[in-house]
Amino acid sequence: MKKLAAFTLALALSAALSTTAFAADDSRKVEVTAHIDPTYTVTIPANTTVKFDAEDTSFGKIELTKAQFDPDKSVKVVLSASGTLKNAADTNKTLPYKILNGNTEFTSAAYTTAGDSTALTIHIAQADWNAAHAGDYTDTVTFTISYQ
Repeated sequence: MKKLAAFTLALALSAALSTTAFAADDSRKVEVTAHIDPTYTVTIPANTTVKFDAEDTSFGKIELTKAQFDPDKSVKVVLSASGTLKNAADTNKTLPYKILNGNTEFTSAAYTTAGDSTALTIHIAQADWNAAHAGDYTDTVTFTISYQ
């Protein structure tokens, strides 16, 4: 009887195990996704002092140092300045200047890749230095940065 019970139990177990071997194949698909927000870092020139009689003074550079953009997007940098340094003691006394990239006056540029840069120079003509009154002169340069 023990042999019959063991045989029946073994037969039942092998029948149960063998049905899983013949089950239909099953495949499932899952999606893997990622999202990267656009991000960028733009470096602009620091405060700069122009030495007396210097016709050209380095103003540093605008540089896109980090960039992860959507396709066909860029960072635009627009420079605005009055082009006139004003005497602190008498704002009617002025000293004209230009901000140049090479020999061209700089107003704006679009940057698309990390490492893109624009070197800038402050130019004051010698004739303007010669005509200027003594004193401290200042102006503010504004850089407007936008993602487009």
